[in-house]
Amino acid sequence: MSKGNQIRRDTKVELLIDQTSHRWNTYLIDSVFEKEEAIAMKQIPLGRKWSKDRIVWHYTKNRHFSVKSADHLIMDNDELSKITFGCSGERRNKV
Repeated sequence: MSKGNQIRRDTKVELLIDQTSHRWNTYLIDSVFEKEEAIAMKQIPLGRKWSKDRIVWHYTKNRHFSVKSADHLIMDNDELSKITFGCSGERRNKV
């Protein structure tokens, strides 16, 4: 990954984007990553719409997670519905 200049492992991608121009910070990318990695990263297109990240659950109309919605998802999926987990977390097939 690195050449000499290093960034922390928990650094978010947004650090690699110029917040004013909404383009890749090519100077930073080139100074931190190896040439091949930097070239590949800079080829990833950035979206035109600039919005704050948010977490959504695609399995409900209101996009909010609930245990009930997860249960429905599992029961609707044939493969997952054949599996159950015991109290200790061990996996076992349903009979």
